[in-house]
Amino acid sequence: MSSVALVSSGKRFLELCNKEAKLDIRLIRVMLIGSDSDDERQLRILLEDTDVVRFELVCVEQVSVDVGYPHQDEFDVILLVLPVISNQYLDMFTAVRIRVPQTPIIVLTDTDETSLTLEIIGRGAKDCLVRKHINNHFLTSSIFHAIERHRLESELRSREARFSKVITHSADGIIIVDNDGIVRFVNPAVEALFGRPAKDILDTMFGFPAVAGETEEIDILRRNQEQVVAEMRVVEIEWEGDKAYLASLRDITQRKQLEHSLRTSLAKERELGELKTRFVSMASHELRTPLAIIQATSDSLIHYLDRMDEEQRVNRCAKIRFQIAHMT
Repeated sequence: MSSVALVSSGKRFLELCNKEAKLDIRLIRVMLIGSDSDDERQLRILLEDTDVVRFELVCVEQVSVDVGYPHQDEFDVILLVLPVISNQYLDMFTAVRIRVPQTPIIVLTDTDETSLTLEIIGRGAKDCLVRKHINNHFLTSSIFHAIERHRLESELRSREARFSKVITHSADGIIIVDNDGIVRFVNPAVEALFGRPAKDILDTMFGFPAVAGETEEIDILRRNQEQVVAEMRVVEIEWEGDKAYLASLRDITQRKQLEHSLRTSLAKERELGELKTRFVSMASHELRTPLAIIQATSDSLIHYLDRMDEEQRVNRCAKIRFQIAHMT
């Protein structure tokens, strides 16, 4: 990182300290490992206090795999002196990083080679400074940047862990498909939905059209020939720098079965309703006919009784009784 970027990062860090602490002085505890008295003296001069930051330097002379650092979790940053960057010193750096993984480490060295600097940073150092080039701005800006970068990385890891937990425990299947239709990621719910382990799904063709912004139902055939229905929603995302699609799959097999059962029940209910209507119509017809006959016969008895002889009256009454018997 250039000196301009470091100084700029340092200024932002100071502004943050000033804003959050409301002008209270912030204490930055620095552990210095592997230094001699000259290194310590020089660094104490370079780490001069400012209006908003005060440095507290604690020295540990020897670097050892078995060394135990007192109150190591209370330090904001570690300055690790490695005179040269060799395999031996790289092992020392690794030992320190394993022992204090939650504290950012800045390496101070005499090696002025870019490849070796990239090597030590690749192993987790937040910065690597050549001692002969160190000045107040370089050192303090590097410390500010290392602390802030470590904080941001910790927040990112925490967010990724929370996101991973949500994805892992999601009841919906989450599957990521690249632009060529190859499956790149699945969560445990996808394994359960497809009835196959992740290793059999990853790096294979998805087999369903992934169209961003659309929702559709897909039929999934499991290995045991069981068929399930899933509702698929697709959004476009970026995956490892390339365009990809995230598909959310929800098992709706039971819902579809319930819908089918409901449709079947409704169809049966409609059929029963139609039968009922036909029955009522037929019953009404069967009732109206004898009633009409009874009505006509009784009217003739009422109006023409005095004109009828005994046989006619008996016939009319017999007709009425016959229709009544037919109705019952």
